[in-house]
Amino acid sequence: MLSGESSSNSSRWTYHVFTDHLYVALVRKGMITFRDDKNLEKGDKIDKELFKAIKESLGAIVILSENYASSSWCLDELNKILESNRALGRKVFPVFCGVSPSEVQHQTTKSFEEAFQKHERRFEKDTEKLQQWRDSLKEVSQIAGWESKNYQHQTELIENIVESVWTKLRPEMPSFNDGLVGINSRVKKMDSLLRIESKDDARFIGIWGMGGIGKTTLARVVFRKI
Repeated sequence: MLSGESSSNSSRWTYHVFTDHLYVALVRKGMITFRDDKNLEKGDKIDKELFKAIKESLGAIVILSENYASSSWCLDELNKILESNRALGRKVFPVFCGVSPSEVQHQTTKSFEEAFQKHERRFEKDTEKLQQWRDSLKEVSQIAGWESKNYQHQTELIENIVESVWTKLRPEMPSFNDGLVGINSRVKKMDSLLRIESKDDARFIGIWGMGGIGKTTLARVVFRKI
């Protein structure tokens, strides 16, 4: 799942463009990716479809910009993502674009202060919601992620994110074994031999044995999985 974000005209990168490129890279890698920012409007209530997507996703990439807190929609979404993380063990991958984890944690920058001043006026009777938003920002700021300032090019950052997400989520993805009895242990053995997480190796694996024992079936299952 790819979480929504708010854009900033003053930033070095255009975040919506960054989000588009990241989405394409995830899909190209073979991951089914839900993007929620197509019809995102500040102030809109988060809908049931998105709640369902968050709950059913193995993980969520949260792109935090300096204007992220201005959207109650994004803050509600963040609450749900972190709830899913705590209850179901879903992984959260924060990307800090034009803002540091410390700034997200303490919410002391001008943009965060102004955002919460507006929220306090709008939700003055719902102090619990306001505190939940602040707590969620603090929580996500303490999860290891990526800072855009550490990367000169978007492509480098995107490649780093995609490879890390792929490596961490792949063991939890369906094996596409079509109910084949005994195949999982063989696929696990192949995984250990392939060592896909290693970026520096070119590796050839030979499957040897007499006809009819399932060599082609094993190769097909591994191919479909990765």
